[in-house]
Amino acid sequence: MANPGLSIKLIHPDSQPNLTQSHRTQKLILLSKPRAMRLTKDLHSKYINNSNANVVPAKIYYQKDSTYMAQVSTGTFRRTPPISYFLDVDTGSGIIWIQCQECRNPGHHCFYQRQPLFPSLESLSYQKLVCNRHPLCFPGRCIGNFCSYLVQYDDGATSEGYLASETFNFDSNSTSRNVVFGCGINQIKMDRYGTGGGNVAGILGLGWSSHSLVNQLGPNSTSQVLILPPNNAQ
Repeated sequence: MANPGLSIKLIHPDSQPNLTQSHRTQKLILLSKPRAMRLTKDLHSKYINNSNANVVPAKIYYQKDSTYMAQVSTGTFRRTPPISYFLDVDTGSGIIWIQCQECRNPGHHCFYQRQPLFPSLESLSYQKLVCNRHPLCFPGRCIGNFCSYLVQYDDGATSEGYLASETFNFDSNSTSRNVVFGCGINQIKMDRYGTGGGNVAGILGLGWSSHSLVNQLGPNSTSQVLILPPNNAQ
């Protein structure tokens, strides 16, 4: 029997019941800023080829006029089930990251989210990648003895943290172990995620880099099914 592939239910962020009309308006205003920056850059680069290879285009533009969230559960705990999070689906991003509790440490930053920050140190399946010993480590990028990541977007937003492996559960009831993701301990200029109820906890990268979920799950992941529910936002 052929492998049916991974199924992930996509959820429009404005369909969440805890959003008021005011919250939706605020979100649209915040999303319009990176959209304007992206359009300006596109027009500029059309005539002058001076793109910065270290900058990832703002997330909203890979979804054009609409963005979707995916619900995933992660972690393995002694007395409680895995924690469920909504992640912003980004088909242009090459990394998965979730805010972790360490972002509350002095000198670090978190954006507001409704769900508890991921308690990485309490998860039995959480494992930091030792510096430069895993094929998905970024060469020379470490925090102490462990691999780290730093992703920067066109609008100046950044996320930084540890690279680690963890168990993820998806809407299709499938479980994927040892998925490498970013445990975000310092998020800068990402307050737009905290508006409108704080549903989003991070990014689900579905791009084609080696760090993306698509490539980490192997050849069969190319047959994944993305279910788009109707937008029930009023």
